[in-house]
This record gives sequence, structure tokens and C-alpha cells, in this order.
Amino acid sequence: FPETGKTVSGRFLEYWLTHGGLAQQGYPISEPFVEVSEVDGKPYLVQYFERAVFEWHPENPPPNDVLLSLLGSFTYNRRYPGR
Repeated sequence: FPETGKTVSGRFLEYWLTHGGLAQQGYPISEPFVEVSEVDGKPYLVQYFERAVFEWHPENPPPNDVLLSLLGSFTYNRRYPGR
């Protein structure tokens, strides 16, 4: 994508195309990389987009192998600790 200089491919591209693409997810703002999940402490391949973070969960069969991170929960808990 010339707008961000990032690419999307494989299962992340399939998910992006079938789940709203640019209008829903926005442009990619990172390349895929491995990140340790705050939810279960396991490493997952992730890719950041303007409005979402995709996680590849190879333990799940398609189409459930690409999930969105829990951004709402993470943001809420950081802004309103103890609520």
C-alpha cells in the first residue's frame, strides 16, 4: 500500500478482504511480526492496521485462525483501571 509502505498477504490478506477491507480495518501500519499476547502469554504472528490488530491462531481451523486482538478490553482497562 503506497499510503503506508506496508503489505498484507496470506491469511491476513484473505481476512482483510472478506471482513471489510479498507473501510472496516484501515490500512496496514506494520508488517507481520511475532508478539507475545497479553491475554495468554503466548507468541502469535500479528499485523497492525489502522483500526485493528490481526492475530494468527494456527491452533484454530480456518476461518477461525485469524482473530482480532482484544483492543477494546486493553484500552478500557488501561483508561479505567479497577472498573
